[in-house]
Order: sequence, then C-alpha cells, then structure tokens
Amino acid sequence: MRPPIRLFRAGVRFYQLNRATPAGAFTIGEQQTWAPADTENRWMGSAATNFQNDVAVGFSTSSATVFPSVRYAARLGTDTPGTGLAQGETSIVAGGGSQTSTSGRWGDYSDLTVDPSDDCTFWYTQEYYVTSTEPGNTTAPGTRASRSLRRVRVRFRRAARLTERLPIAKPVCRYPMPL
Repeated sequence: MRPPIRLFRAGVRFYQLNRATPAGAFTIGEQQTWAPADTENRWMGSAATNFQNDVAVGFSTSSATVFPSVRYAARLGTDTPGTGLAQGETSIVAGGGSQTSTSGRWGDYSDLTVDPSDDCTFWYTQEYYVTSTEPGNTTAPGTRASRSLRRVRVRFRRAARLTERLPIAKPVCRYPMPL
C-alpha cells in the first residue's frame, strides 16, 4: 500500500525586529509564515517597515490554476501585537503566463523599500509574465512573450479612531517624526 500523497505549499516568512535604542539588542516583535488556507504558493518575499511601524511583505504567488502574480500582505503599526499580517493580502497584478524554460531565473529584481522622502510610502518591484514564454516561441505575429517588471506605490490609510478601519492602499500618511 502506498502512503497518501501530501500536498505542500510554499509560504513567505517574515520577522519584524525591534530595539529600544540604536545600540540596543534586537528583539522579535512579530513573526509569521504567510500561507493562507488556499492552494497557492507564495515565494520570493521581500519585506519592509516604515516609521509608523507598518509592515508590508511583497511576494510572487502561483498555483496549478494561477499564473505567477504579484501580491502583498500587510499589518499596520496600530494592529494588535501578535496578529501577524492582520490587514490581509492584496493583489497588485495578476500574471497572464508562466516561465516555461528551465534555464530561466526568477525574481532577481524583487525589492520592497520605503521611500526615503517620507519614510512612509512602500515601493515594490517584482517580476511577472504577461504571457507564457519559451525560447523561440511567439505569442502573436511579430510579438515575443517577455517578462515584465512592475513598480507600485503602496500607502496605508489611517483610521480617525482606532476602532475604525479604513481600506488599505489609499494615499494618506502622517509625515515623518523628527529624529
């Protein structure tokens, strides 16, 4: 008798490191493996924290039915400690194809950073395919499938009161506090 087939999925892991003073020891403020209960894999993760202690984690996602796509999950600095990426997952772009060559690389340009001009806005760059590609294969006469990079700006909207939650990714942010 054969053992049962187990289905495994990839998830992205993040740690938020905190310290009380610049020379102080780091402690783990938050940690989580982001892998919601679906059939999709999440990989090529990239994370950043802004001055408000908001955390964004960007990643690729794919499955047998989902082409490699670009998404992020987030938590606000005001979210209850220990709740991980409490704001959930948001799709940035749905991929339209897959990398079909075995010699290709993926995600060399994946990066999530905080804009130094406001220490608030997250910028994320990740790879995806508009259509599937294979060496020498064309998607339409005169066109060649290729990978695309997408750079997006993400800002979190703050609620007026802590009991009120407003949608994520709306352009409202407090300005940096003085050092």
